[in-house]
This record gives sequence, C-alpha cells and structure tokens, in this order.
Amino acid sequence: MYTGKRSQNRPPGGSIVTTPEMEKPKEFILREKILEMIAYALPILDNFPRKDRTLAGRMRSYIFDMLELVEKVEIKQSKKTAVDDLDIKLQLLRDLIMLASDRRFCGSKHQPPLSLHQRDVWGRHNKDIGNLIGGYKRHLYQDQSPK
Repeated sequence: MYTGKRSQNRPPGGSIVTTPEMEKPKEFILREKILEMIAYALPILDNFPRKDRTLAGRMRSYIFDMLELVEKVEIKQSKKTAVDDLDIKLQLLRDLIMLASDRRFCGSKHQPPLSLHQRDVWGRHNKDIGNLIGGYKRHLYQDQSPK
C-alpha cells in the first residue's frame, strides 16, 4: 500500500542507494571454485579401482592442499608464495588427471580409472581455477612492475 512517504534509502529518482555498510562482503570466489571441484572429484576418486587407490589418494591430498592454500592466500599478508604454491599444486593435479585417464597407464587389459568425459569436466573446473589464479598472480605482481 502506498502511503505517499518516500523511503529513506531511495533518492527522488527511485533507485536504491547502497552504502558500504549495507553491502555484504563478497566470498572469495577461488575458494568457491575449489569447493565445486572437490564436490565433483571426491565421488569419482572414491570409485577408483583398488589398484589405483594410491593415485586417488595422491589426487585427494593435492585437492585438500589446494583448499588449505586458498585459506592461506585469503588470510596471509604476503600472498605471493601461497599463490605460487597453489599454482604448483594445480599443475600437479592436472598431470595426475591426465595420467589417470591415459590408457597406457593402465595396460591393455584394464580401463583407465578416469573416463574421458570425467577428465574433460574436471579439466574445466581446473581451467576456471587456473584462470582465477593467473589473474590473482597478475594482480599481485603488478604492484612490483618497474615504473
């Protein structure tokens, strides 16, 4: 019901005015992407055959190392080493994903533990994470560029 009174947060044009106190803090999107990747990867890793459980365990440890490093990036003052470590873990994980989907790794009698479709979907998750890490590294190292 219209009372004829204007809301205190609305200017005469009718759009809402937001102040910094009113805005919610944004979540760290890199953590969200890693959590999405974890949600996709853990059920797949749980279904690896027994002979490939060591590989699945290594992949699982890299994933959780990445989650830990994201927390360090968000909290630490000097973020460069944590971002570099995160980039290295991502590259190692990519290599293990390629290895787990390679037929030569399993031999001629067995299927690879990771299908090509799973590799492609997981690769898209990793690509998104890599793009975010690359942008973050450019931002961090931009401050040191010679003037």
